[in-house]
Amino acid sequence: MAKTYSNLVSEARVLLQDTDAELKRYTDAKLLDILNRGLQDLARIRPDAMYDLYVSNDLTVPELVESSPGAGQTVWTANFGVEMQFYSPR
Repeated sequence: MAKTYSNLVSEARVLLQDTDAELKRYTDAKLLDILNRGLQDLARIRPDAMYDLYVSNDLTVPELVESSPGAGQTVWTANFGVEMQFYSPR
């Protein structure tokens, strides 16, 4: 099964011990914001992680949103576009 960006948020909730559906300490929007900053840092430190996202010799790091993506944005239910070697949530 392919990983999605929303899977990353769900797995982060487990690590943060924030899995109670009624008493979530962090909103999905807050965790998406943190994930977006993390993707930017990954692209800065390891641009090879974003190799498949290069367009015309320019790196475009996706900005994740919960719904209604605009220009340069990706909905968080999209497949995780980074090679699995860079995926290590645990």
